[in-house]
Amino acid sequence: MTRASLPAVALAFVAPPGWSHFAGWIALASTVTMASVLGWTYQRDQAALAAARSALAETRIAQKRLATTSAVSKESLEHTQKQIGAAQGVIRRLNLPWDDLFSTLEASIGDDVVLIDVEPDPEAHTIVITAEARTPQAMLDYGQNLAGSALLTNAFIQSHQVLVQAPQKPLRFTIAAQWLIPTTDSKPRAGGLP
Repeated sequence: MTRASLPAVALAFVAPPGWSHFAGWIALASTVTMASVLGWTYQRDQAALAAARSALAETRIAQKRLATTSAVSKESLEHTQKQIGAAQGVIRRLNLPWDDLFSTLEASIGDDVVLIDVEPDPEAHTIVITAEARTPQAMLDYGQNLAGSALLTNAFIQSHQVLVQAPQKPLRFTIAAQWLIPTTDSKPRAGGLP
């Protein structure tokens, strides 16, 4: 092969002007536009995520405050209810016929009996009386007088002993009785409070 037989090769390193050059600019513009849209979308989503996290944190704080307030409110309510119950108990005790009870106890005493202690239990409607008598008969008479009263029933002598150390050797005794507390309809009743 001779040289004359091969055609000359023309190498063109520069693209001819036309559509291919214009297509590159379009591709570049669309890539920049797409990147801008993606960047803007990313920023918008990040702002929405931050707002959601902030709202969640505020909700949790509000729930904690509500739980704390509810716990304090429940404790305060329970404390108030206990105070009201205690006040109602005091009012019930003050409204009991104390004068009638003490008048009955004093009227039943003879010359030979001295009251030492009176322990009323309004809730259980009972009363325990500690007294001293000079003679066993005075002790029995006092017990019968209490049993015959309008406010006391089931009176009985729980215990008795002679105080040998005392100069006159009195007889110390304890009487238990059921206290009949009148209800609002003025019928005496033993048992629970009206």
